Amino acid sequence: MGRFSTKELVGTVVFLAITQLVLGVACQLTLAARVSHFITYNLPLYRLPEFVIGVALALLLKAGYVPSRRTQLSAAAFATAGVMLTLLADFLHAAPWWVSQSLMLPVIIVLIWTAARRELAGRSGLLTSPVLVRLGELSFAFYMVHYLVLGAFGILVGRWAQGLPWWLVPPALLCAAAVAWVANRFIEKPCERALRDLLRSRSGRQPEAGQNALLTSAVERIPKGVTGTP
Repeated sequence: MGRFSTKELVGTVVFLAITQLVLGVACQLTLAARVSHFITYNLPLYRLPEFVIGVALALLLKAGYVPSRRTQLSAAAFATAGVMLTLLADFLHAAPWWVSQSLMLPVIIVLIWTAARRELAGRSGLLTSPVLVRLGELSFAFYMVHYLVLGAFGILVGRWAQGLPWWLVPPALLCAAAVAWVANRFIEKPCERALRDLLRSRSGRQPEAGQNALLTSAVERIPKGVTGTP
């Protein structure tokens, strides 16, 4: 994706946002309810388009892309329509949860883009405050562990994770936040640094290998008498 033009990156964002909604509808119409729920809720592969959308947005920011007025108005229109349809679907109980989530994707894209642009421009705000930035860094680890912690609390009281007494939910979530901090500090951050170091070392070796190849090729083209080779 690093070689994509800005037009191709924008097209990727739009295509994947639509694709995820279409995939959800296809699963709902063609598969059994349990299988469909597993794919749209538990299967990480279903979330892959959202990850790629995030990568595309980062590359657009890196390239200094500025959306045209038409693109801005289109994004605002889709985000507004997504919110309205989500509220209507939830009010009427007319759609599965993943439909509302897919409809809210344009809102999330606009929110992330706006916050990132403000931060790059040096403008501070609520979303760029140190507390929320830190919570954002912990959010993935919290997402990964919160249900396990809720399930552990449920075992203690003989309930399912979704059926915990209300008074037990706050301490369970606090414990999940503590576990998320440990996971972020001792697992996620070290893995991120190792991956960055690996990619940096590879990118550093590629130019050197290219220079060595050019030097070898140039030497081979020099007549043997000039180089002193018998």
